[in-house]
Amino acid sequence: MSGLIDLIIPREKKFFELLYKQIKILESSVNSLNSFPEGKFTSDMLKKALNEARNYEVESSKIYMEVIDSLHKTFITPIDRDEIKDISRKIHKAVNGIKKINATLYYLENIKFDEYLKKQIVILKDITDILEVAFQKPLSLKDNKVILQKIAPMENQADEIHDDAIKDLFKNTKDAVVIMRQKELYEVVEKAIDRVNHISDTLETILINNS
Repeated sequence: MSGLIDLIIPREKKFFELLYKQIKILESSVNSLNSFPEGKFTSDMLKKALNEARNYEVESSKIYMEVIDSLHKTFITPIDRDEIKDISRKIHKAVNGIKKINATLYYLENIKFDEYLKKQIVILKDITDILEVAFQKPLSLKDNKVILQKIAPMENQADEIHDDAIKDLFKNTKDAVVIMRQKELYEVVEKAIDRVNHISDTLETILINNS
């Protein structure tokens, strides 16, 4: 009888366990950005960080494919299937966004790890940490409503930091190449923050739809 029940009852718990693993991978990849020491980075150091980020992306991709494969084998409503697939895809895109930060650092080199960039990465880490807590009880609207509401102000703050960074860069830097390199880094971190925020938006939608 229990086998039959397993076939007809949606298995959100199984999928959210996989999603939590993905979130932990994202958290680890973000934390790796904080491991850079103060000062100038060596090419070997940046190459190692990029390879590590690529490994995180591979791990995330494996879980994403496992989610998709399991969805095809499990009885679950079409809406639930789309929601679970979508949030797994967005987590993977966020992991990819962290890899792009590492790739930008490696390919451009000699980029200034200034206070603006540090603030951006702090916000990226803070949002990811909030998501890690939320995904411990992903379908609990009561537990997560207040938690997820903390993210929107952080994203607004990140936008302000990005705008201030670009303004300061053009105001105080004369070298066009330096401007191009530093601007690229600010923007790739901003995009990573947006991708992490998209996870929050999707989880909030799932909570509302299933409350």
